[in-house]
Amino acid sequence: VIAWCIDVTYREVLGRDAPEELLLGQVKGVDYIKKIFQVPFDLRPVGAERVDDFFDAMLDEAGLEADQVNGLNMLLRPHLPYLVSEAQGMNPRDVKRYVNNFTMAMKTADPNQGYDPNVILTLQTLATVPEWQYVYDALRGSREMFRLALKSYVDGEAGSLRGYDPHFAALPNQLFVYLSPGNPGNALTNEAEIDKYLELGAASVDSSIDLIPETLALAIAQIREVRRNLQDVPFLDDQPDQGAVSAIHQQFQEATGILLNFLTGTTVDRTRGPIDTLERALSINAGFPANWQTTVEEALEELLSGISYYVNVERRRVRLS
Repeated sequence: VIAWCIDVTYREVLGRDAPEELLLGQVKGVDYIKKIFQVPFDLRPVGAERVDDFFDAMLDEAGLEADQVNGLNMLLRPHLPYLVSEAQGMNPRDVKRYVNNFTMAMKTADPNQGYDPNVILTLQTLATVPEWQYVYDALRGSREMFRLALKSYVDGEAGSLRGYDPHFAALPNQLFVYLSPGNPGNALTNEAEIDKYLELGAASVDSSIDLIPETLALAIAQIREVRRNLQDVPFLDDQPDQGAVSAIHQQFQEATGILLNFLTGTTVDRTRGPIDTLERALSINAGFPANWQTTVEEALEELLSGISYYVNVERRRVRLS
């Protein structure tokens, strides 16, 4: 009945004297309602052992030219085994979205900028695999600072990620392999112009509800930078330099002001204590305690622990509920 009403209404809008080609080319009501009434159904996740077969079937169905198929095979296939979540496989729709996002990114990329397809694909992989999204969020926030820490880590400096954030002590084994020399993800760790890639991919992957908002990613990056800057504060007569601490205090207040707008539930309680401790320790007017350096280091580690809990546990649990 609804399809019939659409057909009648279409003809009435066109008018009795409409050209025959318009009437013949009209959208049929029965086709139109398929876009309105949809029956949801779950698809079986694609496991690592089936992802190649699924990709082959997808390329066959697309009806692409031989050179297009060869290009996609050469570029995408090395990344596909890592794209599948270690814990739960991958929704077939996400595989298609992955390919479409890459195709769109390459079409919109300025050819004069010399974009490396492997860097684009690695960023998309990090943003897609649930267990790896915290790494993509760190890249969005800290950019070159985190990229350098990541490169040092895969090149054999085991402590480099802990220096960036105590809660980045190690990467999941499959991710470490993916980013290691000789594997397709390694191109990312060697790319000095990471900003242009993140900007290129913003429209396609940053809209994912699985990723934290970019504003929050930048605030978390500021907290990590505060930690690094505090480690470099010079001391004069056993007291931290007031000018350096004052500048860091301002940076800390800006970051926590944004941070507290996002945190929810028990994370607010987990972070309020260390934030208050750092406020007192960084305030010049309050004076610096004798154990100042130990106090700020312990409070920052506690704060970063609370942030990690929110990003990787509480926020994900709320979104899935």
